[in-house]
Amino acid sequence: MPRISDRGKEITPKNRKKRFLFAQLHDKWSTRDWSKIVFADESKLFPHKTRTRVLWAYNKSQRAPPFEESFENKSINVWGYLRYDGVVELFRFEGTMRQGEYIEMIEDKVDHAIAPLRGGNSRLTFMQDNASYHTAESVKKWFHRKRLNLLT
Repeated sequence: MPRISDRGKEITPKNRKKRFLFAQLHDKWSTRDWSKIVFADESKLFPHKTRTRVLWAYNKSQRAPPFEESFENKSINVWGYLRYDGVVELFRFEGTMRQGEYIEMIEDKVDHAIAPLRGGNSRLTFMQDNASYHTAESVKKWFHRKRLNLLT
């Protein structure tokens, strides 16, 4: 039975086996093979616990940042992706991510960035975890329409 430990989430025996099989199947992959994978995940950041400084960029014509926030008892939700060439983008979102918001975010912020990775006839694979909004039927259909493989 999985549980939360001091180190984070424990890997279930089922997932340990899946990860091992994945590693075996992809052990001999080339850089070209890995260039067709986009890794994505979300996280909750706690600036007050980690002493992280949160800086917001703003237009020089403004006299102050667009908003000021105290992060003493708050967290920041971010979702991001990583490409083989090291391109990483993080996007902040409020509250709980829902399937419609997820599709909208990918269409608005990610679709154009991964387009260059779709060379030739090979399909790009989007790797994400099994969060409920990742596995929703509408999200799966969106990926299918965009001709993107899903690896969850």
